Amino acid sequence: NTITGTLGIAIAASSSQHTVFANNVIRSCGGNGIDTGKGLYETITGNIIDGCLGGIVIDTSQSAVQDSSTVISGNLVKNTTGAQPGIGVFGQAVVTGNMVLNTNYNGISASDGNGVVISGNLVKNTISHAGIILFASPGKALSGFTVVGNSSIDDQATPTQTYGLEIIIASGATIQNVIIEAN
Repeated sequence: NTITGTLGIAIAASSSQHTVFANNVIRSCGGNGIDTGKGLYETITGNIIDGCLGGIVIDTSQSAVQDSSTVISGNLVKNTTGAQPGIGVFGQAVVTGNMVLNTNYNGISASDGNGVVISGNLVKNTISHAGIILFASPGKALSGFTVVGNSSIDDQATPTQTYGLEIIIASGATIQNVIIEAN
């Protein structure tokens, strides 16, 4: 599929299960390229998202299912225009082998979940904020995160990326069993 010039989200799915979003080309949308809420066991792979507000945003945090992992792999997200991440995860997911280039906000963000794996991704030239950010909201937790083998690069003449990897723990939040290695 090729989707161009939507006013809002290019591909939106709410409460989807066992859904595959693969090999789509999405350009110039007014919302996120792919945005899923309360999804379970999704696979998001091989997509190209260029010039949208944000890239791929998923939310499994509301799921009552303990292992509701979504896999986000092999995507290219570039030239985002708004205050949305290139790839944003709320809940549980595996984010691996993606390229996130020239985002207007965080390259990859993960919030309020457990068992998140972020590995083998390239994040390059975020316009502001971090290449990769882990965030625990007030009263929430980050638990069992693994962040390994990623590259976060800012090679612009005037660097704009504030951090390669940033961890933010809000008041009342907790962080435990987080592995950060070989990035």
